[in-house]
Amino acid sequence: MTNLIQTNIVGVFSVIDLLTVEKAISELFSIKKDETDNIESAKAPNLLGFFNNKEKTGIIITNNKLRADNNSGDEKKIGFIDDFFKAYKIIKKRNNIQNIAYGFNFTYSITTDEGKNISKIIKNKFIKPKILKPDLNMLFKGAGVRLMFENDNIEYDFRFDPSAPNSNVIMIQVNANHVGDFPTEPVVKKSYIQDLKFVRKIIEESKIEE
Repeated sequence: MTNLIQTNIVGVFSVIDLLTVEKAISELFSIKKDETDNIESAKAPNLLGFFNNKEKTGIIITNNKLRADNNSGDEKKIGFIDDFFKAYKIIKKRNNIQNIAYGFNFTYSITTDEGKNISKIIKNKFIKPKILKPDLNMLFKGAGVRLMFENDNIEYDFRFDPSAPNSNVIMIQVNANHVGDFPTEPVVKKSYIQDLKFVRKIIEESKIEE
């Protein structure tokens, strides 16, 4: 079974002066009286964050990055991209920033049948048996895979790692990196849907559960 754990959008900039955006960002994601249990905030010298526990979304700003999270596990929810652009407009208005890149991150978990060892499945798929000969007195501890490639000028980085030794659950971290200036919000949303479908296709075709 394949489950989406989290997805987010990240924008990378030349520099962000958090002091110039703190007030406006705080007002944008302000805590209302009836939402004190749902909204949390975080502040540090180089970090500003707001988290909506009800919607399972969040915004994090550092001195060169803006990130909007979707922790709902629902692939169809793209409201976090709306939050990203609301914050982005505030940042751009108050800072002379250069947009370096943007991208999406996806975290999935795959649960195989009870008793299956994900590390051994990966080892058998990618490592020839003769490499790990029994007479080498070698104790196999685990295995993961990292795949990096480019498709339609988008750089993809896939990491397949067992959640724990001898586990039947594998965690998959995927980064889809788009270099250059941000397109319009509708185009970014379209890119997210396209990347999501492509990532799902790669995971399904990996047949890691078999």
